[in-house]
Amino acid sequence: FCTAGCAETIYMSGITDVLFNAVADGGVVTTEPMVALSYELDPSLESGIFTLRQGVQFHGGYGEMTAEDVAFTWNSANPNLTEGSVHDTGGAIGNIMENVEVTGEYSVRFNWKTFNGSTMLAYMTNFDEGIGILSKAFFDEVGDEGMREKLVGTGPLHMDKWGQHEGAFLTAVPDHCRKTSYVPEA
Repeated sequence: FCTAGCAETIYMSGITDVLFNAVADGGVVTTEPMVALSYELDPSLESGIFTLRQGVQFHGGYGEMTAEDVAFTWNSANPNLTEGSVHDTGGAIGNIMENVEVTGEYSVRFNWKTFNGSTMLAYMTNFDEGIGILSKAFFDEVGDEGMREKLVGTGPLHMDKWGQHEGAFLTAVPDHCRKTSYVPEA
């Protein structure tokens, strides 16, 4: 199912994975683990510790996803932290989040300005405007300009090429850890 972020969800959820998957059960939408296994919110709702799944691999040999990748992705999308951020969810998360800190190889702390009942579903899942995790190693190699031409994620589809006015060209990741794509290429 898709809501306001439907178009983005369709292409991003193929290339990248978000922290949690949104699932509908009898008209109620909840979350289940994706690249994050669990989270624990501080009782003050000023922060939350997220435990990440180990062994999730980035496309193209860019290694295992770690807390560094999650913090990089979220902090670079936040225009309060990264000048020139162009992430379409940046303005929204800039209003609710201070930053994301690495607390261990597979754990991060989200520091909130404000947290409410829709925060998890809206920003941490593929339900609306969830942020797909990207490879920091790839960014370190190619920089801003390179990231505008290719995304390296952990999803069931690998981005081979993107061309303006041509589109994205994708191939299925064989034996993907979460879900093998039904289509070999898109």
